[in-house]
Amino acid sequence: MLVYSGNNLKKQVESLKQSAMALTGLNEVYERDFVDFIRKHCFGGEAQQIYIVCGMRATGKTFGLLQAVEDFNDTIYIRAQRDEPETGRDYIEYLRNVEQKNIIIDEYSWIKDNRDLSYYLWTLAENGKRVAITGTHSLALDYLENGELIHRAFRINVNLFTYEEFCRIYQKDYSTNSCIEFLKTGGIFKEYALNSFNDMTKYIQEAVIDDLAKFMKLSDAEAKAIVYDIMYLAVCDSSEEKIKYPQARKENAEYRAMLTNFGIDPTVEITPFKFKAASEILEKAEFIVKTYNIANTEEYRLHLVNPSLTYQMVSAVFNDISAERCLGKAFEACVVTFMSACTKTEDYIWYADMGQRIGKPELEVVIVNPDDHLVYLFDAKMEEGARLQQKSSLVSDELEGIFTGADIGGRYVICNTPTEKCGERNGKKVIFTRLDCDTLYDYRQFDDIYERLSDGIDNTNVFAEASNEQQVTNSRECDIM
Repeated sequence: MLVYSGNNLKKQVESLKQSAMALTGLNEVYERDFVDFIRKHCFGGEAQQIYIVCGMRATGKTFGLLQAVEDFNDTIYIRAQRDEPETGRDYIEYLRNVEQKNIIIDEYSWIKDNRDLSYYLWTLAENGKRVAITGTHSLALDYLENGELIHRAFRINVNLFTYEEFCRIYQKDYSTNSCIEFLKTGGIFKEYALNSFNDMTKYIQEAVIDDLAKFMKLSDAEAKAIVYDIMYLAVCDSSEEKIKYPQARKENAEYRAMLTNFGIDPTVEITPFKFKAASEILEKAEFIVKTYNIANTEEYRLHLVNPSLTYQMVSAVFNDISAERCLGKAFEACVVTFMSACTKTEDYIWYADMGQRIGKPELEVVIVNPDDHLVYLFDAKMEEGARLQQKSSLVSDELEGIFTGADIGGRYVICNTPTEKCGERNGKKVIFTRLDCDTLYDYRQFDDIYERLSDGIDNTNVFAEASNEQQVTNSRECDIM
């Protein structure tokens, strides 16, 4: 184990800061969202809990913890080493004599026989210590809160690296160009930026496949086949017959060719049980988000939480589609995963597809509050000057008809509009907003937000016009605050 405290810890933090500034080209280091939460509730709070910081590699777990504890002098940072001789019992004996109040243990899953150590962490918390653990291989950490640390841990998953965080950390303006950069390379820090197919496969092997194989005791071939099956489903529509698992692996030549291109043997046998178990594990680990079709609950879609993985996967699977379409699919996935995080605890997130292949309405996000019988509709449009056609699914009477007994609480278009806007189409109020706006966190306050925007300065009409379309009323815009 490596141990840092006092001046040695300060030097370590400063070294990480200098590396971060070299990567960003900035003279200051900015924080991810979870850092302040850890600072206030773990190291600055009184709750007796073990904080588990989970996430794929290069999402800022270790650096974020050290940023959070930087202003607390009473801290020790312990970093386990791969294949070190120390076991969990050795760590317990060492921790018995630790005087510092704040304890960070990094690479926790590398500690051999750490079950007893996990139980002992609670003893430390009961004695007034503030303990946070993290590590590169995070799947084991994801399940500690259901095992040795049940009812005693607070898990923070940092895989969702939002567009707002991206712009703040790299000091980018909110614009179409920065959004494109985020979709292509965002979601992880720059030293692991995914700029190519080779970058993606290397990162997935190290960050996901190796971890899943170890956690589920799978062979590398099985873990690789499962992960890429899931990623393939995440960039296609799961309702398509040609990709339904497990028929696709056996019956579809195009799909088998794709697996071969990824270095996967299409003949590897994956049982439905293993596939389902792995899907649930990766969903809990927030590698993917699953949503169900509110128009047909037997259908579902998967979405990769990391935007650059989505972009690279789409580019690799669909060689014949344009870069614009790749970005569009990545943006849709980004909207779904972001809104999944924004969804209130008593609400449920779905999508709606009434048969888009035959011209029926389809929406990326539908949020339902069953208690209040309210439904909130969201459409994702990558374009900066996004416009809403009269026949748009968002304002479709046909789509509205499936929400029997419920009222539409609000309609939103999430796009790259320079300013938030509002207006009416087909007699239905709509708000245009961006991924970085507080509006999406406050989606339930639709009427208040719409009224605020309506009082703004009348400007560009955001609704597409046609000679036979009704006159649009109350279309205004207001600078985002």
